[in-house]
Amino acid sequence: MEENIKVANLSTCGACGHALHTAFDLPNLPLTGIFVSEREAEKPHGHDQALMMCRSCGHAQLSSVLEPAFLYGGHYAHRSSASHLTPSSTQFITAYLDR
Repeated sequence: MEENIKVANLSTCGACGHALHTAFDLPNLPLTGIFVSEREAEKPHGHDQALMMCRSCGHAQLSSVLEPAFLYGGHYAHRSSASHLTPSSTQFITAYLDR
């Protein structure tokens, strides 16, 4: 992880405030919305995370919160309207609702 990225490590449940417990580690979890034709070494593509669970209410959340300026800065390229999955996903949901 880059040193200049602010990360908040969470220890309490965002839903009920009880202690979180690690369900499993997610090393170098990829960021979403970064569409590139080939890997660019100077841009980060993932960060170590863990899926945390609350034994009190069952809520699940990631262990770390990356700063929004990093997540949605200049390299954020997700546009659902440009995704090749959008038409099939929309059709799937529409068909499900119709049933």
